[in-house]
Amino acid sequence: MLGTKIQRLAQIILPIKEKMEAYCFKCRAKREIQDAKVVTLKNDRPATEGVCQQCGTKVFRIMAPSK
Repeated sequence: MLGTKIQRLAQIILPIKEKMEAYCFKCRAKREIQDAKVVTLKNDRPATEGVCQQCGTKVFRIMAPSK
């Protein structure tokens, strides 16, 4: 239930937010996330998953827990 609420919010928020960044461990720098989608971790925290714009490595950005 919580995951579906987060995913619905992400469908609204992510297109509005033009640029979201995450740390790429391969590039060792913050990079823009390509093909971003919101996922829910095992501990019910939302995260953004995508690929690095430069090298194509999978990147994650953990977001604040919803209250």
